[in-house]
Amino acid sequence: MMPFSPKKSRFSPYSRQGFISFEGAQLIFVVILLFIFIAVFPRLFSKEVKFIPLNQKMDYFSGIDVHGNEHWFHDIKGKLNLVVFGASWCIACAQSMNDIESIYQKYSNKDFKVIYIAIENSLEGMEKFEKRFSPSYLMLLQNEDILKLFNTPSAIPSYFILDSSGVLLYKSVGYFPKPEIKSLMKKVQK
Repeated sequence: MMPFSPKKSRFSPYSRQGFISFEGAQLIFVVILLFIFIAVFPRLFSKEVKFIPLNQKMDYFSGIDVHGNEHWFHDIKGKLNLVVFGASWCIACAQSMNDIESIYQKYSNKDFKVIYIAIENSLEGMEKFEKRFSPSYLMLLQNEDILKLFNTPSAIPSYFILDSSGVLLYKSVGYFPKPEIKSLMKKVQK
């Protein structure tokens, strides 16, 4: 007679439907890391931007601020203007707000303006976003004319630098390109 040996159970609480196995969690983690690496890698090794003006003349545009006031580009423009497209639900946009503010504070005395175009469905959404960050620069609600003029940015955040006559000098999509914008501004202001 053989000694009693309990049968090994193959039951695992993670083998039931609806649970992710340890291997599945590892795979998800690796995919997330790969995505982050791909998104960040170009910025880790960025070089100085070569200044090549795009020379595309942009039409003047207008937008409404959180108080319902309409602002026209020709009334608020500076010598250089950074037009930023972003949204309250965009993590990279929220992370770039401090960088935008620091660039604005550094160059605002040199007739540099920032115009933030909020991709929001309502003034209330933009108002919450503005209260969260309290920017020193103007925030306008997006509209069809602005989106058409800027060719509906393919991703947000998106950045455009325009001169005083509305000529497009620089554009960038993705997380805030602070070194590139600083380099560009130094070359433009000479």
